Amino acid sequence: MKIKTKKKTALILGVTGQDGILLSKILIKKKYDVHGLSRSKYKFDSIKKKYLKYIKHYKCDICETKKIIKLIHTIKPDEIYNFAGVTDLKTSEKDKNYTLKVNYNCFKIILDQIYSKNNKVKFFQSLSSEMFKKNIQLPKNIIDEKSRLKVNNFYSLSKIKLFKYIKNLRNKKKVSIFCGFLFNHDSFFRDKRFILKKISNHLKKNILKRPMKIQNLYFRKDISHAENIVEGIYKLMQSKIPSDVVIGSGQFISIKQIITLFLKKLRINAKWKKSGKKIYLKNVVNSNILFYSSNKIELNTVLVANPLKLQKISSWKPDPNIKKIINDLVL
Repeated sequence: MKIKTKKKTALILGVTGQDGILLSKILIKKKYDVHGLSRSKYKFDSIKKKYLKYIKHYKCDICETKKIIKLIHTIKPDEIYNFAGVTDLKTSEKDKNYTLKVNYNCFKIILDQIYSKNNKVKFFQSLSSEMFKKNIQLPKNIIDEKSRLKVNNFYSLSKIKLFKYIKNLRNKKKVSIFCGFLFNHDSFFRDKRFILKKISNHLKKNILKRPMKIQNLYFRKDISHAENIVEGIYKLMQSKIPSDVVIGSGQFISIKQIITLFLKKLRINAKWKKSGKKIYLKNVVNSNILFYSSNKIELNTVLVANPLKLQKISSWKPDPNIKKIINDLVL
């Protein structure tokens, strides 16, 4: 006689974002009962609706902590995944008080309330590579879980405060909170505020009479396909022992190399031209200037993930898959 196993329940905070959507796909395939929370429903486009129609969605701002706690106590999730809050540097510097409120204060309240009632629920908190100290004397910094943290901007400050609080809570109450230091990751669902989506949208407009400025063509970043990162998050949460892990590709690529891949995919014949202190990308067919930047080669101190710990505790493997990202973004 086949014994039926209890269906797991998951709650995703920030479900309409890139990571929330991709995680919901994984959980649905795993036969979870999936609930999702986001600030609004009006941001749903037809593609998002396709993936989110299988979940139970709730409209709720992350600052409505009482409403969220009540929801958690009602649905009794086995796993909670948090991708909500301010996620980009520009917004965090623009409104510092709001960033600290939604990235730290609200979640401190939520975690306190969750673990005052249920110490068994698993909680995943997304953190960032922005939290790590850079050694600017080195062209490449290999980052793992032992690397030093540093407040590099207000966004990293909010995340570091939350991480320290989580570690303290975990030590006091032995709760199952997992943290992932996420490196750059993109997909079709990436927000238009981020650089790869900006480049893709610019090239797809076909007008291109106004060139796009790139601050530093030679800026390098560790980047993965978001599906790979989210798969790592899911596999981390299946561990019995809570831990903090770095999740990234372990490889890096420059903005200029990424633009070249976009050009190849879109079959745009263009060449880089130098003129004085600037460098231009010129469309050979119609002579339109597509991008321009400083002619000076400015290599940044690139942070590169060492995701060995996650590989050891799970079957996950890093996979940058830059070509898949390009394919996704030009759709």
